[in-house]
Amino acid sequence: ADTYSMRFETLADIDIETDENIEYIKSGFFNLDKHINGFALGEVSVWSGVNGSGKSNFLLQECLEYATQGYKTMLFSGELKNGTIKNLLCKMCVGRSGLARIGDTNMWKVKDKKLECLVTEWLSKYLVLYKNDSSTEAVDVVQAIRYSASQGCKIVILDNLMVLNLRQLDKDKYEAQSIFAKELAKLAKELNIHIHVVMHPRKVSGFIRKEDISGSADLTNAVDNVFIIHRVNKDFMNRIAEHDREAPKTFGIYSNVIETCKNR
Repeated sequence: ADTYSMRFETLADIDIETDENIEYIKSGFFNLDKHINGFALGEVSVWSGVNGSGKSNFLLQECLEYATQGYKTMLFSGELKNGTIKNLLCKMCVGRSGLARIGDTNMWKVKDKKLECLVTEWLSKYLVLYKNDSSTEAVDVVQAIRYSASQGCKIVILDNLMVLNLRQLDKDKYEAQSIFAKELAKLAKELNIHIHVVMHPRKVSGFIRKEDISGSADLTNAVDNVFIIHRVNKDFMNRIAEHDREAPKTFGIYSNVIETCKNR
């Protein structure tokens, strides 16, 4: 029979969980990894930022980094066509020296088709893309995550939450978002994977904060990490100068900055 005494334990009854027992997947960005150790399996990370801040490009770079480390990723994109993603990944992988300008335009292509084939063959071992015409119902995406984990995927990227149909979870939009956020947190722990979720901010002008991320508060409360990607522009420089006059000298040399708003 269940008694109140059975619901409690002392520290002596608990196995300690140290960083040595946690598997971290490195981001490949030295300063970020030094700050957060990497992305722990069993956790969920939220990514936000204004349009054009570089969220999708950053996570595509992460796909390459994870493949380099031998980790397999599942990618769901509700904004980019999979053909576009392949084009971007191939260009990122070969680097500037492997690209050729298309005519007199500002567009580029991989100049060596054999190299493009090698990149495709390599990435196909470490990356699976959710088909653009497949169901965006939240329950179906959850099942797809389960399947991808059974096939060896240790990282899942959902870009972005707003294109998912959550109506089957609850009629109220915010309650449905809350349910889905908790389901993702549960999935990450159960399957021992890391889930990245892109969430757009509300329409705010200027420097966005964690509270500006659109949707239910549980979306950021239920997850383990929250990051905001900032485009380093005049507005960003002015805003950070309000907090620290020396900050523009530190961050002004970069095109983008990642802000850690939450890291358990």
